[in-house]
This record gives sequence, structure tokens and C-alpha cells, in this order.
Amino acid sequence: MPAPAFSIEDALMAVRWAEQVAPLGYRVVITPCCAQAEEVIEVCVPRAGAPAFRVHRGGASILVADCVGLTLSFPTLEDALLAMAPLPKSGRRLMLRGGSPAWLPAVPSGPRGNAWSRAGKSVSGILALLAGLSRA
Repeated sequence: MPAPAFSIEDALMAVRWAEQVAPLGYRVVITPCCAQAEEVIEVCVPRAGAPAFRVHRGGASILVADCVGLTLSFPTLEDALLAMAPLPKSGRRLMLRGGSPAWLPAVPSGPRGNAWSRAGKSVSGILALLAGLSRA
């Protein structure tokens, strides 16, 4: 039975972390439906062809497997990401509390409609964006 996928909050945090480590030469790919988990974050370090780290959720912890097979367990995704590539204090703050990535459609703010209708519009906007990307 594969481990569960990351939460939306965790995925957004991983994307914000990936944006900050990209200038250092790191490449980050979030892959759905792998053998060991429903979702895996693969991190490639500079000058490496294959992923150096694979991160997935395992029960109550986050598991990081490196390229030689060593698996480390962390209580949160934040701890796991920072173990792979530490960020300065300002970078950590941006990773934890930053905005949504530029490619994610903005969610309208304010009391327009109830929470369920706003959530439905947000999900439909994301699905429309993904459908557009898959056609390109």
C-alpha cells in the first residue's frame, strides 16, 4: 500500500523551497503515483543526472532516501527540506509563509460567497490550468 500524498500546504511549501534552491543548481520534481508513495518529491543536486534525494510521506513522518539508499525520517516536511538544502532565516520565512507560486491562479479574497463556493472556484481554476498545460 503506497504512502499518502502530501497535503496542499506541504506541496506549496515544497514549491516555495524549490524556487529558492533553483539558483543554487538544485532541480526539484514532484511526481505523483510512484511505487513507494502516491507522491514523491525528487531533488537533484548540481551536476547529478539522477535524483540525489527522494522524499515521501510515510505514516506519521517524512522519509528521505538518498542516492545510496540511506533513509532518514523527519517529523515534518520543513525539517526534511531544510536538511537537504538549508536556507537563511529570511528564506525559511518565505518558504513557510510565502505566497502562492506565480503559476498558481490567485484566489479572490473577501467575503464573496461561502467557503464551499470559493473552494470550488479555486479547484476549478487549478484544473483548468492543468488542462491547459497538458494540451500544450
